[in-house]
Parts: sequence; C-alpha cells; structure tokens
Amino acid sequence: MTLESIYYIGQTVAVVIIIATLIALLYQSRQANRLARADMTQASWGTILVTQAQMYSTPESADLMQRGLYGAAPLTDAEKLRFSINMSNMLSAVESGDLLWRQGLFDETSHQRILRSMAVYFESPRVRKWWTRARKDRFVHPFSEVIDEIASRAEGKSRPAKAGEPPS
Repeated sequence: MTLESIYYIGQTVAVVIIIATLIALLYQSRQANRLARADMTQASWGTILVTQAQMYSTPESADLMQRGLYGAAPLTDAEKLRFSINMSNMLSAVESGDLLWRQGLFDETSHQRILRSMAVYFESPRVRKWWTRARKDRFVHPFSEVIDEIASRAEGKSRPAKAGEPPS
C-alpha cells in the first residue's frame, strides 16, 4: 500500500464522516423543530383555554356569555363591552395560533381543531354581528378570511329553512 492509497482512503473516510455528521445535524434540526412546534402548540392551546376559562370563570361572566351567545334579549352597554372584550380576546388567541401555524410552528391537527371549535361561537347571531364590526379594526388578512368562512358556514346552518327546504 502506497502513501497515495492511504491518502485516498483517509479522504474517503473523512467524506463519510462529514456526510454522517450532516445527517446527524439534519436529524437533530428536525427534532428541534418538532419540539418547538409542540411547545408552541401547547402554549397556544394553553392561552386559548385560559381565555375561555376566564370568560366563564364566575357565575356573572358565565351568565353574560350564555346570554350573549344564546339569548335574544338585548345586552346593556356594559355587557356589550364585556362580551366584545371576551370575544376579542378569544379570537386574538386563535389568531396567534393561526399565525404560528402559517409559520410552520403550530401543529396542523390542533390548528384545524381550534378552527372547528370556533364554529360553535359563530352559530350565535350576536357573535356574527360582533365579527362584522370587529374584523375590520382588530384582525388581519388572512386570518379574517378564515373566520369569515367559519361565520358564513355557521350562518348557513342557523338560517331558517325556506319553503320546501329541509331544516339543516
């Protein structure tokens, strides 16, 4: 074996080690991304759950949300303000998760689950009315279009059936 052969063997081993190192770094990077996505997903879920819990944390706040979501009686000005703040906080938390999802930092399944849970709120005519006012000033594209679609589907489900049309 000549020195030149040993040199080529050494170069080949070095290339194999470099490639193995790059593969290991790629694997670690993917693992770090998965962990970051999981952490961001958990943090966003936590924010949304805390926001919801605060909306229903006292008998008075639960009563307000129940009347705001399901009642037909008018709310007082103070109740309208509290209801608006509650909905704004909720949608802001969801918007934050949507932004993280668009950046690849939020789990797809969780994102879709959160958006589906918003449909329950938008079945309320009062929430849809609030949204038409709030979306212009408080929320940005493309999130506002996503919520527009949710509101539109919810409105279609809640509208009265036309003559000859089965109820939805």
